[in-house]
Amino acid sequence: MGFRYKKMAAKGDVMTAAGSVVDGRSRERDSGGRDERGLMAWSVNVDLLDRERVLRGWTQRQLALSARVDPGTLSDLLGRRRRPKFGTVQAVCTALNLTLAEVISFAVDVKPERSAAS
Repeated sequence: MGFRYKKMAAKGDVMTAAGSVVDGRSRERDSGGRDERGLMAWSVNVDLLDRERVLRGWTQRQLALSARVDPGTLSDLLGRRRRPKFGTVQAVCTALNLTLAEVISFAVDVKPERSAAS
């Protein structure tokens, strides 16, 4: 029995609601900023979370204890290996005194403006 490896996320990549990694340059969404399952596409600014952790002088383990989340779950979040659950992001934000609005961004499709000739 072999292991299935998931594509590792790189800087600029986005984890979909299904947990798969999508290249940040080619986000596959249908209209309205929704992912392939029809769920609102959102992403977490992991760099901001990690920067705030480092500025406080905390290890990942200390942040996990403060946020009351499993250290492995936090490691997966900061390492971009898995898409976190909303409650995990909320707990980490609370521990770092950040708002969800600072950390979560939603994918929004911008429709091109119509020309006056049409």
